[in-house]
Amino acid sequence: MIRTNPDTLGNIDTKLNCLERYFKWEDDENNFHAKKENGRGRVLAENEVNLKLEEIEETLEALVVLLQFAEKGGLS
Repeated sequence: MIRTNPDTLGNIDTKLNCLERYFKWEDDENNFHAKKENGRGRVLAENEVNLKLEEIEETLEALVVLLQFAEKGGLS
């Protein structure tokens, strides 16, 4: 269950798979379906954040290259 927590590091697909296996049964008394959907939503939101952070990192790396090129051309 720890692997499915968005507050822990790990592969998103592994987290979703663990979440699916953990909540494989249906138990209305303990509201497992709602817990499963809530956990799934949190893991998918984590994935969206990870994708955005990767995009930001790529943009910053491109900016570094551009600035290095500009510095070689005389920009200080």
